[in-house]
Amino acid sequence: MAKVIGIDLGTTNSCMAFYENGKAKIIENKENQKTTPSIVAFDKDGKKLVGELAKRQQSMNPKRTISSIKREMGQNYHVEIDGKQLSPQLISSMILQKLKTDAEAYLQEEVTQAVITVPAYFNDAQRQATKDAGRIAGLEVLRIINEPTAAALAYGLENAYGQKVMVFDLGGGTFDVSIIEIGSGVIEVLSTAGDNHLGGDDFNKAISDYVLDTFSRQEGIDLRKDQIALSRILEASEQAKIELSSQSSTIINLPFIYQDVNGPKNLEITLTRQKMNELTKQMQQIMHPRAVLVAYECETTDYSTPRSYLELRPVNEKGRMGAGIPVTYEFMNSLVESYTESMSGIPHGRIPRNMLLCDSRKGRERYIWYNPPQKRKMYFQDGLHITDGTFNVPGVIYVVERECMDIHAFKGAIPEERTELYLAPFFNVTGADVCLGNSSLKKPQDMDFHEFQEYWEKRFWMSEFSHLGGDRNPTRSNLVSVTEHARNNPFDYSELQQSGKKLKDILT
Repeated sequence: MAKVIGIDLGTTNSCMAFYENGKAKIIENKENQKTTPSIVAFDKDGKKLVGELAKRQQSMNPKRTISSIKREMGQNYHVEIDGKQLSPQLISSMILQKLKTDAEAYLQEEVTQAVITVPAYFNDAQRQATKDAGRIAGLEVLRIINEPTAAALAYGLENAYGQKVMVFDLGGGTFDVSIIEIGSGVIEVLSTAGDNHLGGDDFNKAISDYVLDTFSRQEGIDLRKDQIALSRILEASEQAKIELSSQSSTIINLPFIYQDVNGPKNLEITLTRQKMNELTKQMQQIMHPRAVLVAYECETTDYSTPRSYLELRPVNEKGRMGAGIPVTYEFMNSLVESYTESMSGIPHGRIPRNMLLCDSRKGRERYIWYNPPQKRKMYFQDGLHITDGTFNVPGVIYVVERECMDIHAFKGAIPEERTELYLAPFFNVTGADVCLGNSSLKKPQDMDFHEFQEYWEKRFWMSEFSHLGGDRNPTRSNLVSVTEHARNNPFDYSELQQSGKKLKDILT
């Protein structure tokens, strides 16, 4: 009987195993390594490289190298290579194909079936995208298993009885914390929280930004515009992070990082563990609920029908609940009205993780969410002399109130309350106010939150950009040149202009 393999399809590295003699056994790849970099690249001739081969040439060929694609699973996202639009499912299937081939070489038999793990908070679209990737790779995906459940099974916890366990999983690109309950051979995920845009990659980015800023101050040279230098710094930043896990300081040394008329420039920066903690402090802060609704019952003295109570309790920064406050009829009526089925046009269902504020009260509708930096298809009227295409854009925060939309830019991948906001570097935006112009997209009457976000994002991105808002550039230099530069290069964050606001200012 052919073996079924288990696959941990990771953001930065992937791993596979099979079950033998009552234990899980790791399958080594063709490079005799237990993990395979989740990286796909294409050389100048269009030849596909996967895993270690792709990682080795990443610094020399960054524009044709794709990493951390797991973060985009289930999203409307594509990577353009040689004029072809590659979906996250297709790119992930290339990684899975290599894993399948390597497993067959290791096991000396054909592999057709697999179980693949995903973060516990992955939604249905992300889970389906993972299954699709397996199917494209020629694998029958028997099950999609939550990563914390797989971890518990790997440790043999299914044989335990009557206990609750916390699984803390900080990976290369995703993070989740799950509370699982074990009993009678059954493992159940009780609660989960996390972020699919937080992981080791973000720690690497924080270090590399510090290195880039330090070099810029010392030499007056912005290496962000040099893709090869940027890739070398990212690689060195990852190595520095690893070294600082066992020592208090390390030296980032990159000779010949740049060359000008005066000759080659070397980069040498000492990084301490204390400094790294300062650089990553922002990522270590977790947003917490400010209040909870508590429902409970109290038996009456005559043991008749129990009395039901509902109260509102504040939550402090340590997660501790304060004294209960009786819930008013006005509050309950407002809550009920927000979720009544007769109110068409109000989004419903599970709130996406990128939603920062959600107020669906009738007459007060207000929604705020964000997109991390990504590539976007943009359309332009002829007068701007910009050809339609795909462009790199910074992180974007959307604010929708009734039928109006504001938009802001931010630096980084995940905004916090203290995050600085910048003028959105796009046409048709005055300050933050979006001129939707010729957008004629029909709003669905019934939609969940994901569909709601998609509708409003399409109204912005699929409209033709035609003019400057307020007849002035939202960027430090000409917006046309900034936009054209972002067509084939990372967005130049030095062009952003501060709006004078922070995220907390628009959340209140």
